[in-house]
Amino acid sequence: MAKKDYSELAKTIIQDVGGEKNVNNLIHCITRLRFYLKDEGQANDEALKNTKGVIDVIKASGQYQVVIGNEVTNVYDAVVAELGPEFAAKLSDGVANETAASTETQAGNGFVRAVNQLIGLITGSMTPVIGVIAASGIIKGILALLTLPQLGAILNAKSTVYLTVSAMADSAFYFLPIMVGFAAARYLGGDPIVAAVIGGVLTYPQIVTWGTAFKTMFSIGGFDFQFLKYTYSIFPMILAAWLAKKIGDWFKKILPSYLQMIFNPLLTILIVSAITLVITGPVIQGAANGIADFINWLVSVSG
Repeated sequence: MAKKDYSELAKTIIQDVGGEKNVNNLIHCITRLRFYLKDEGQANDEALKNTKGVIDVIKASGQYQVVIGNEVTNVYDAVVAELGPEFAAKLSDGVANETAASTETQAGNGFVRAVNQLIGLITGSMTPVIGVIAASGIIKGILALLTLPQLGAILNAKSTVYLTVSAMADSAFYFLPIMVGFAAARYLGGDPIVAAVIGGVLTYPQIVTWGTAFKTMFSIGGFDFQFLKYTYSIFPMILAAWLAKKIGDWFKKILPSYLQMIFNPLLTILIVSAITLVITGPVIQGAANGIADFINWLVSVSG
């Protein structure tokens, strides 16, 4: 079968969102094109809603969302192609994402700006990894089915094949901080490699072992600072990527150019990793655990 051509749909969408000059940035999730526009007033909502291939138009979280459905990836690729190689290059190096993040901070009052920026950061960090997480979950589900006695236990849970395929699925969750850090840095216009390394610190085997055992790092005034386990976690790494962006930009201003290549990533990794392990990581994990405990308590008393 011939591959479907989405170029005409892409041209129509670009035209109805106000033209290529009105587009600051573009990302997509499972079903939607998420535009960051310079002026949403230039977009033609009704024309888009009546366009074949477009399901709906939604404005939320500082984004102009064009709902496409299952073909969103193909349409996204076509739109990026129509916007040209310069725009695609901005997407790859994070410049367009940084512009979008800046746009979010300028819209609305202080509280709305903060909420839009936070939601945009979470969306931009998680959207690129949703597909991988979903695929990994499906693999785990298939493996579980293949070990059921009712289906003849086709696979043994201790077999080499099972453990190997399970590792393929588990890696997406186990190393989630690395992927989220990389995606968050790209969205913010930071250094994705530096953020990925910080994510690697959180998933380093020795750190994970200490975190599982709640090993004490040090004590101050009788208060123990402990290692925690950060595999499968998201929010500590998103905050770490934001810190890395801010600190990295600061070092760009104060360090001589001949020291930038080595000492900027060196100092950024050391500082952000330490802050995450000692302060922000435990605080966020503690808050998450508290919310989970509260929800479990609600379930237990609800009848």
